[in-house]
Amino acid sequence: MGHYLVKTYRQFSRLPVLIISGTVMAGMYALMFATQMQKVREHATELQFAFTVQRALKVVALWGGDGIDAYLASMWMDFIFPLGYGIFLSGLMALLVLRSTNTINKMQQVFIGLPVLALVCDYIGKSMHLFMFSQGWIPDARLLLGASLAACCKWGLLLAAALLLVYYFYQGWIRSKGKKGDTP
Repeated sequence: MGHYLVKTYRQFSRLPVLIISGTVMAGMYALMFATQMQKVREHATELQFAFTVQRALKVVALWGGDGIDAYLASMWMDFIFPLGYGIFLSGLMALLVLRSTNTINKMQQVFIGLPVLALVCDYIGKSMHLFMFSQGWIPDARLLLGASLAACCKWGLLLAAALLLVYYFYQGWIRSKGKKGDTP
C-alpha cells in the first residue's frame, strides 16, 4: 500500500498534473463565484455547518426557490472543484517533500493524503445534501448532522494541510539557504 501511495504522490507532484489540477481548482472556483446567486454564495457555508433542521430550513428559506435552483444547477461544479484542490494540494505537498528529501516516509504519506481525505469528506457532505434536495428538501436530522460533521472534517483536514504546506515551504527555504551558504 505504501509503495502505491508514494507512486501516486509522485504522479501528483509532476508539473503537468499540478498545472491541470490547479487550473481546474481555480477555474471551478471562479465559475462557481460568477454563476451562483450572491445569496447562495453567502449562505452555502451556513448550510454546510447547519447541524440542525431548524438552521438548514432557515438557510433554504433565505435562498428561496430561485436560490435552491441556482444551488442545484451549480452543484456539478462543486463536485469538480474538490478534485482540483485535492490533487493540487497533495501534489504540491509531495513536490515540496520530494525536493527536500527525494523520498516520502510513512508520516509524510499520511500528511500528503490529507487533501484527498478532505475531498472525500466534501463529497460525502455534498451527497447528503443532494439526497435531501432530491427528496424535495425534506431535511433529515441524521443526514444534516452527517453532512455537517463531514464539513467539519473537510475544513479541519484542509487547515492541517495548509499548515503542513507552510511548514514544508519553510523547511525547503531553510534547506536552500543552508546549501547556498555551503558553496564557496
